[in-house]
Amino acid sequence: MVNRMGKSETARTEQYIQNLSFDEEFGVAAIELLEFDGVSLKRKLSSMMQTKIVSSGGYTYICKAAVGTALGDAKWQIARVEESTGSKMWCDADSDFDNIATDPTLLIYSYS
Repeated sequence: MVNRMGKSETARTEQYIQNLSFDEEFGVAAIELLEFDGVSLKRKLSSMMQTKIVSSGGYTYICKAAVGTALGDAKWQIARVEESTGSKMWCDADSDFDNIATDPTLLIYSYS
């Protein structure tokens, strides 16, 4: 956008930003997917996640963590989905990666 003095109010052009993302070694534009969880901006890691799914007592528990994370490490995001309604609740009322996944049926769930 140009201001009344004829100067651009944009600090960087789209082309300039795209040029910064070009990887010379591989010859491709290298971009990083980000996601906002309501609190902070984080790398989107869905393609680099391991998943553990447990079905028990009318619920499906979906546990996600970075590849290589041990089940006992408090680095898991865990959701509980009620199979009859599809409603989803988060372990400890948030979608943070701060839970253990050894037995997700024993954890406390609530809406965030």
